[in-house]
Amino acid sequence: MFGEDAGAGLLLLLLITIACVAAVVHFIRIPYTVALVVAGLALALLPGTPRLAITPDVILFLFLPILLFYGAYHLNVRDLRVTLKPVTLLALPGVVATAGLVGLALHFAVGLSWTSALLFGTIVAATDPVAVLSIFGEMGAPRRLSTIVTGESLFNDGTALVFYGAVLGVATSNAFDAGATVERFAIAVLGGLALGVAVGMLGTALLRNIDNALLETVITLIMAYGGFLLADRLGASGPLETVAAGIFLGYTGKSAMSATTRLESSATWEFFDFLANSLLFLIMGLSVRPLSEATLSQMGTGLLWPLGIAIMAVVVSRVLVVWGVGGLLRLVKDGYPRRWDVVLVWAGLRGAVALAAALSLPMGLPNRDLLLTMTLGIVLFTLVGQGLTMRPLLTWLGIVGKDTSRREIDLAVGRLQVTQAAAREVGALQETGALDPVVAERLIAGYAARREEIRQTLAAAYGGSEAWERREERAAARHLLQVQREAARAAAAQGQIAEKTLEVLLAEIDRDLARVEQEIQADGEA
Repeated sequence: MFGEDAGAGLLLLLLITIACVAAVVHFIRIPYTVALVVAGLALALLPGTPRLAITPDVILFLFLPILLFYGAYHLNVRDLRVTLKPVTLLALPGVVATAGLVGLALHFAVGLSWTSALLFGTIVAATDPVAVLSIFGEMGAPRRLSTIVTGESLFNDGTALVFYGAVLGVATSNAFDAGATVERFAIAVLGGLALGVAVGMLGTALLRNIDNALLETVITLIMAYGGFLLADRLGASGPLETVAAGIFLGYTGKSAMSATTRLESSATWEFFDFLANSLLFLIMGLSVRPLSEATLSQMGTGLLWPLGIAIMAVVVSRVLVVWGVGGLLRLVKDGYPRRWDVVLVWAGLRGAVALAAALSLPMGLPNRDLLLTMTLGIVLFTLVGQGLTMRPLLTWLGIVGKDTSRREIDLAVGRLQVTQAAAREVGALQETGALDPVVAERLIAGYAARREEIRQTLAAAYGGSEAWERREERAAARHLLQVQREAARAAAAQGQIAEKTLEVLLAEIDRDLARVEQEIQADGEA
């Protein structure tokens, strides 16, 4: 899988390295994935270290389905709905604009042909913000900001690879058929999303009829890999299919699993995601030396100019795209704080998808080695340079505090929500006669005391009652609007109101809900 020299000894070495790096990052404040890439680079320079001949199939068909499915499954649909406009603009027209701007710069500044320059633009169009998302979680960055970064990455993986395939077809055939290209793009995008929803529906139906934690976990794994491979075989986008299936299962399928299954499946998938990310970033570091030696021997110091232009073009294009999207959204009164523009620019790291696309370039393609080496340079610059500076950037911009109070508040809010959910469940069990009244009253009293304790902690953390009351009011408003939406749907299902009336009601509720969500997110309360 990792080349001719790979074997049990190499796998053991990689696992030991992963464990050592994971232990070290507890004492030094750098992102875990960045530390893995640096460790891989260090190992690659040691004499006697086996050379890894990493292939695109390893990234695309072994690692990518796990990473995308896990990320999509844990993406909050409610948060995604609120951030849908920026996510869509960054992941669709943003990808096209990035590819075009980077290609334009390389064509005129480096002298690459239009096809080679645009091909490189599509290669580096997809973002991989794993390193910065871990920092967001540690420092308590606003959820809306994290959702924008996560959603953009999940969807632009698929769109970037679709555009890459279209440009690669032109580069290899020296012919461009606009109609055929648009048709392939539509099939890839729409087909991938539709197939993902179908796979999600089928998987959810199976999970509802099975009560076995191990078997249900296997079914989710089949959904991740099976849907990806099926989409690839049918000419649809595997990444978009996997994202759609993961989001659908995360939104509707969790209720189909028992609590035990959710816990066991979550733990298993968390391990899969950790191991896949760890191996992938470590292998990326190890692969730099053998992949770049050929180009270095041919171009020597002459490589510095195209590499420098490539890095500058990627950063500048990211600035233009993010500031353009942010300005457009603020113009229509649906934007986010201006400070977030800087963070979104610097969160545009490149990683595994870009490397896989570069490795997929056919042998003999003009400038293949140069494009591959420039991709490696971009990946290393963004992962190490931008990844290591994200933490001080967030503090300097005032998006997060210098202490851990925000994370403690989030933890308290989470505890309050699960405590309230447990109390409601006890009440429901008591009403149905499934729980002895004496036991139920004792449990409810315990949850009430716990709830009051958490509320006092939150009130003290907010430094006064006004902020806490505002948060409570908005949380209640959000919940009540969601109840109204379900009531409207139920009324339509029972024939009490017409479908047209339902559409009007849902539009009104969604507008109010979006406003409340924006207020919550803008204040950094959610």
